[in-house]
Amino acid sequence: MMHRLKRRDQLLLAITRTPTLEHPATATATASSSSSASASGSYVTLRTINFPASQLRRLGCLVTVILLLHAASLYIFASGFLLTRVELDLHNNCSTLHPLLSPTSRKAHAFCWTAPRYERAVILIIDALRHDFVVWDPRHGPVNESRSTTQVPYYINRLPAIHTTITTQPHHGRIYRFVADPPTTTLQRLKALTTGTLPTFVDAGSNFGGSGVTEDNILSQLTSKGKRIDFVGDDTWQGLYGHVLNTSHPYPSLDVWDLHTVDNGCIQHLFPSLAYRNASNANQTGWDVYIAHFLGVDHAGHRYGPHHVAMSDKLTQMNHVLERVMALLDDDTLLIVMGDHGMDPKGDHGGESDLEISAALFVYSKSKPLYDPLHDHDFERLTQVRKEVRGEFDHPFAAEYTSIAQVDLVPTLSLLLGIPIPFGNLGSVIPELLLSGDDPLLNVVNGMRLNAWQIHHYVHAYSQTRAGASLPVGELEKLFESAEAMYADVMATSDRKNSLQGQQITKWFKDPQKSMSTESPRPKADADQLMPVYQKYLRYTSSILFAAKQIWARFDIPMIVMGLALLGMTVMCTALYAWVGAGHEDSVPFMWMGIGSVLGCGIGVSRVVKHAIGTQGDSAMTIYHQIIFMASIGCLLPLLVWVLRRLSRQSLHLQWPSIAGLALSSLYVVSLGSDSYTVWEDSVTLYLTQTGWLLSLAAALTIRHNRLIAISTSCLILTRLVAASTVCRDEQVPQCTSTFYANPGSSVSPLATTLGLPVMAYAVPYTLKRAADATGGAYGTAGRIISSILPPTMLAAAAYWLLDYADQQSHAVASTAAMLGGSTVKTWWARLLFPSLALALVYLWSTDATSADVDVDEDRNLNTPYSRLPKLRGAPNTVGNSILALLGLTGAVTAFVLKPTGAVVLGVTTVQLVAVAETCALWPDVDPFFFVVLLWGHVHHAFFATGHQNTFAAIDWSAAFIGVEAAHTALAGMLVGLNTFGAPVLGAVGCVLVATWRRTLVRGTERGLVKRISACVVGWIALEGALVFGSAAFAGLHRRHLMVWRVWAPRFVFAAMWLLVVDIAALVCGVLAVYRASRAWESFLKKLKHAGLMES
Repeated sequence: MMHRLKRRDQLLLAITRTPTLEHPATATATASSSSSASASGSYVTLRTINFPASQLRRLGCLVTVILLLHAASLYIFASGFLLTRVELDLHNNCSTLHPLLSPTSRKAHAFCWTAPRYERAVILIIDALRHDFVVWDPRHGPVNESRSTTQVPYYINRLPAIHTTITTQPHHGRIYRFVADPPTTTLQRLKALTTGTLPTFVDAGSNFGGSGVTEDNILSQLTSKGKRIDFVGDDTWQGLYGHVLNTSHPYPSLDVWDLHTVDNGCIQHLFPSLAYRNASNANQTGWDVYIAHFLGVDHAGHRYGPHHVAMSDKLTQMNHVLERVMALLDDDTLLIVMGDHGMDPKGDHGGESDLEISAALFVYSKSKPLYDPLHDHDFERLTQVRKEVRGEFDHPFAAEYTSIAQVDLVPTLSLLLGIPIPFGNLGSVIPELLLSGDDPLLNVVNGMRLNAWQIHHYVHAYSQTRAGASLPVGELEKLFESAEAMYADVMATSDRKNSLQGQQITKWFKDPQKSMSTESPRPKADADQLMPVYQKYLRYTSSILFAAKQIWARFDIPMIVMGLALLGMTVMCTALYAWVGAGHEDSVPFMWMGIGSVLGCGIGVSRVVKHAIGTQGDSAMTIYHQIIFMASIGCLLPLLVWVLRRLSRQSLHLQWPSIAGLALSSLYVVSLGSDSYTVWEDSVTLYLTQTGWLLSLAAALTIRHNRLIAISTSCLILTRLVAASTVCRDEQVPQCTSTFYANPGSSVSPLATTLGLPVMAYAVPYTLKRAADATGGAYGTAGRIISSILPPTMLAAAAYWLLDYADQQSHAVASTAAMLGGSTVKTWWARLLFPSLALALVYLWSTDATSADVDVDEDRNLNTPYSRLPKLRGAPNTVGNSILALLGLTGAVTAFVLKPTGAVVLGVTTVQLVAVAETCALWPDVDPFFFVVLLWGHVHHAFFATGHQNTFAAIDWSAAFIGVEAAHTALAGMLVGLNTFGAPVLGAVGCVLVATWRRTLVRGTERGLVKRISACVVGWIALEGALVFGSAAFAGLHRRHLMVWRVWAPRFVFAAMWLLVVDIAALVCGVLAVYRASRAWESFLKKLKHAGLMES
């Protein structure tokens, strides 16, 4: 349009102050003579600007340095706080416990530690088979296969095959509550079920990329005995044990939207294999152990929750599978049906709630009973003893069904199949499954003794490692010796042969060639004598299990202190920079920081740090930790000295809003020291945010400013409305009721919020446009994004979730064609339409971020002979409106990967961030720190209101399947990451909006704007850093607290990830975005100059 202008006069920009509390006004730009401008007194001559790009680049460098310092400190702290269990590369074999074996077995070598009771085993893993899915509820009786009434949950009495077996053959089948050790992720459960070991806290992160198992395990023991293992199902097994599986048919496991592919594949291969093994050619080479891992129940839970007809259909299908498998079993095959974990009311798992750790175990023997029916009394006594001993270590026991730890299956199955128990096993044998033979109770005691010796061997080996140094070996040794002494007494050997045998066994562990002679006598003994022996051994193995859980929560104090010290110094330095260093980026001592880093590396290589703390105890510190720590200290010290010098020259005067912001932020950080406040952190963020708005409202009422009163009141109301969206932690129940989904036991979004998405697609862009119009209007690319592109983009996202809702509500789960039709449309809609619009938005904003335009308009009020004048629109808030467009763009993209309730909440939060920026502009002489704190509270509250909690169980894994039919690791990580940490990305843009909103960028104001941006961005990072420091410090302080792994450890992990996201977002969406917007405005002014519309 510029080349069509007939009048080439200089442009005068009407620079009125922001509509402050005293002088509300608007800003316009017209072309007029210099004389008229000076006469009016409201215009300044518009000239090209000299934007300090180097200053902004140095700010970007500083943010990058802060990011690296945060990463270094978090890495060092996590290395000391989140330690993993040491895996010992030791394996048991048939001669490991050779002195304990009978003389017949040693001479004939007919079997290994014990004679096998079963030659073969079929292991069916029904993923997420919760205990109450299996237990029969007599109040309801048989339930119709196809549908359920509203009074009967969809998972009740859906496995009548198990109930019928237990009822008609009580000695041939047993049901157990199969208690999993958290974290309840599939990969960790499979490791425990095969090795008998316990997972550690950080092992949960490897659930999506586990490597092969090198520890001693039951599968490798089977193959070493020449057994053949066939497998079908979850491909996690292939990654863990592909090297020992003879035949494998893995299927992808991460596509939780697919309920049928894996199960159908299992059925396709399982029954022909069973039929072949039972055929007349069964003496030919075939499988000895067959493993089938079904995933349909787990996926139905993830997709629909347990309270859905899909769960009924999958359990009914599993019932038909069990009926056929039990019919095909031969007389020498043991059937084991189990769940690896349970699921919560929404169908998720990963945490440690009772429903998540409560799986089911069903053991069935077709011809021979699991235990001798003549020994029911012994069975009852064994169960009572086990209940008493395990009860001392907080193992839950049901009134009707025995509870066992999942690791207990490993030694039991090993002895039943006649193979050595894996070296690292910590489980205890299930006694009734060994209650057989000529002397059943003695058989149980001998099996328990083998189990105890195996664990004793492992404990002594593990105690020699750094990680096992804190094991109470002395106390445990006394328990073991007491059990051995009682066993010797019961065996009625006057010369204490077994005690001598115990000494020789200990020598054999050190040198197996020097002690191989002593035998175990096998006299008869009554139950009253044997039961206390069993109890002694069980108390020993249970004590070991309990102690192991404690030591694997061990901490490296030197590295924890180093990480906290480095993080604390970084936070302090960042906060001081935001206060006294902002705007002085040109004088930041980057050169000395680089030199300090190099010197620090040299000191780290010399291992000075390790030697300095050498007297502080055993530490896992490596040379890499020392180099990282000293390099970080060397980089940080020059910056710290620089900010302290600037602080010494500055007056320590704080305005009351800054004091209020400091108090609110400090309260938030200190609240993390309480497990109750941390559990109820969503309420803490709500109250702190509302307190901030109440302070703003009080100030507005004092000066009677209507606009500020309206904004503060509206945000108070909106914050309360946003708080209505909740996802409850396990610790909050029953005081909390989840409202994020349609009901607490569902993963389906409410219809109201789904229908609210089209409304938000209109309301949010409309609100952004009104905010821009109040500052002179948004034009150019930014204006087109807000007015024309953002609404259809949000409508496209709304259409996807409407399709998803329709798909979720489909009750014809068995109709695969109907399901695939809806899913395919939904998938392709997300795959094609929305990414295209999102990429178009990003491209438009990144290539031309201007929010100003020139038009020809008639102005009859100006005393000029020309009636048509060039008019500059959008100039007063050009950078602010560009950031506003980016805020809308970021919100739309993030909202797409959230469930409808979360998308609505994020839309409201976007409007609130604009309100914070507008409120800050209404107080132009007030330090922006208070408003950054207010924005900080909004963003953290939005995290909880969008369906998240600081627990791994609350992560919305379904986001990984938006627009895809099968999960892709990189894409899934990106989608889940954006779903979880989208709020801080939006907050980074909002922080820059606070700094630039209604700040006119003209000549002479460039450095002032960069100073304000620097103060806001670095101040935002300092707030997040303080929160992470509080999380880490309290996690370290409460490291021996009962709730450390349930509360503080997850809080630290989420806070650490949040901080790194904030640093990156501040660099990209903050510094880089302002650079793009400012350079776009500078380029626009140069075009005006070349067009002759502006003087030099």
